[in-house]
Amino acid sequence: MNENRPLISVVTACYQAEEYLEQCIQSVVGQVFDDFEYIVIDGASRDGSTAIIDRYRDHIAYTHSRPDRGIADAFNQGLAHAHGRWIVFLNADDCYVDQHVLSSVAETLLQNDGVDLVYGQMQVIKRQDAIVPVSGVVGDTWNWNEFRLRSMIPHPASFTHCSYFEKYGTFDETFRNALDYELYLRAGSDLKVVFVPRMLAWMRDGGMSKHSAYRSFRESKDAQIKHHVYGKVMANVIYLAYVGRIILSRLLLRCHGNKG
Repeated sequence: MNENRPLISVVTACYQAEEYLEQCIQSVVGQVFDDFEYIVIDGASRDGSTAIIDRYRDHIAYTHSRPDRGIADAFNQGLAHAHGRWIVFLNADDCYVDQHVLSSVAETLLQNDGVDLVYGQMQVIKRQDAIVPVSGVVGDTWNWNEFRLRSMIPHPASFTHCSYFEKYGTFDETFRNALDYELYLRAGSDLKVVFVPRMLAWMRDGGMSKHSAYRSFRESKDAQIKHHVYGKVMANVIYLAYVGRIILSRLLLRCHGNKG
């Protein structure tokens, strides 16, 4: 083990993300913790994203702006340049809740070098500059039986050990929404996890997964089948149950709107 490597690598992937990118970057470079590196992968944005990144180059260990094949490819490019023992992915719409996030989990990371994943909690917030939560706290005590049904790991608040990628590989580019769920299902029930009951990140509402919820559930189903978590019949039953809940909730909202 290289003792000179940083404890944490924070990777931000972005594309046409100027609206909230600076807030994301500031939440990282403003951390009071020193033992981390920051990597920003931009997919050849044509807005003001690269100008924002340029303003913080002194705080960024590696960055480039070039076309990629999607979010999984961008994450993998970040991984290729990451030297940390633990890797966390913080997207351009997301940000840390305060300047003590990395320092608050550092001791847990140091004490659990043999586990695959350490994760905390997050909250979904409105798509605006001010921090206005639109969800409760996401992230709870680890439970494999719950995880095999659906992803319960808030990825902006999750730290993956570098050895996990060495053992199980990088992100699968055929997955766009459930790419982190598929990644962790590779270990199955052997996944070694530690939960930290602390709010770490805010994630803005209206991201890719919300606009394509059906795809998210379909990809989760495909990941469950791919890694033999469930057979095809059971995986499809779970998928249809989640889709049915979405349809029902939308019908109820429409009925409520019509009554109003």
